[in-house]
Amino acid sequence: MEEATKKEKNTGMAIVAYILFFIPLLTDAKNDPFVKYHVKQGLSLFLVAVVI
Repeated sequence: MEEATKKEKNTGMAIVAYILFFIPLLTDAKNDPFVKYHVKQGLSLFLVAVVI
């Protein structure tokens, strides 16, 4: 049960990473590889949007 709650929280952080990529870096979820992947994706999308 505890593992499911942690996964749901990290999924939420992954979603937030696409909108505000720096928010998950300020939480304890920053050490989760799943969240790190999505933060990198969000940052990449942000940079592409700025360039375009």
